[in-house]
Amino acid sequence: MLPFTRALCIAALISVGAGAQAPPDRIAATYRELVDDYRHRNPAAVQRLAALPALDIRLLVDSALNAPDESAPWTRDALLGAAMLHTDVCLWLLGSGHTDAAFVHLNAAIRVVEALTVRDRSSQTVVALWYRAVSAALIKSGARVWGDDLIKRSQPVLDQSVGEAAFARGLDMEIVACEVDPGVPSGAPGMRLSTPLSAASTFFEDALRQDASLHKAALHLGRSRMLLGTLADARRSLEAAAESPLASDRYLALLYLGSIEEQAGRLDEAEARYRAAVSTFPWGQSGPLALARLLGRTDRETDSRAVVAGMLERRRLADPLWTYLASPAKEPGAFLELIRAEIWQ
Repeated sequence: MLPFTRALCIAALISVGAGAQAPPDRIAATYRELVDDYRHRNPAAVQRLAALPALDIRLLVDSALNAPDESAPWTRDALLGAAMLHTDVCLWLLGSGHTDAAFVHLNAAIRVVEALTVRDRSSQTVVALWYRAVSAALIKSGARVWGDDLIKRSQPVLDQSVGEAAFARGLDMEIVACEVDPGVPSGAPGMRLSTPLSAASTFFEDALRQDASLHKAALHLGRSRMLLGTLADARRSLEAAAESPLASDRYLALLYLGSIEEQAGRLDEAEARYRAAVSTFPWGQSGPLALARLLGRTDRETDSRAVVAGMLERRRLADPLWTYLASPAKEPGAFLELIRAEIWQ
């Protein structure tokens, strides 16, 4: 384990940055270019940013957070892209043994994330995911002090509500239903009687009663109801989940809605749902495969092959289905990839 003894000193860096002279337009433009390259999945952006000195990093972040009103605004996705770029540089430098430089980029990422939380309240869901995944990734990288301090710093965002606690219990029961006690088949193919799944649904319902904004609870409740065979209730839950601020949640909700329509024989409606899922989150695998299979069922083999070919042309895939039953604490790398995919272009 690396000998990390420093706690995060964000406040000190912010106080210094706040009084710095505004950087030249060239610096601001360079930062935008780096973030744009990163969002287009150019791996060179990480190395280019890592090569800059610490003072330039502070000025770059200042250029985004203190941009004049007449300049092009930094959107939610651009700021999240900047935070993820610094996060990736931090983790890459940690892996290379450059601890001091990694610390600079961790602080830069936190500055951007905290600013994003204030500027765009709808970003709180993805910010909470970032805190959980990054703290776990730091701990796995040997920087336990940094990871623990980040968890403490995140408490205003991650403070677990009664609804969150109920969701966590429901997720545990859903995992039992998937891995230990799937129940017995009932009704249409895929549906079943399952005591753990029924218990999970109860917890998800409770989570939503406590906090109607927990779109992930609506998503998991919709899937549970779908498997239990209460399809009208499942549709309502999944329609609510399809309003999530996270594209990955919307993607899964649309896929499950498409599955319900396909099972009922409403193939046009199913196709529309699958296409909406692929459009919402283009980086997944399960969406294109579901659409391609449906197209094949309706004798459109050429279109089906084109959908699969388009998926295979993607340089990177990040399917939300892969982490559906996982947690950021156990699979931080997979969740960081999902956050990256939220802002890919």
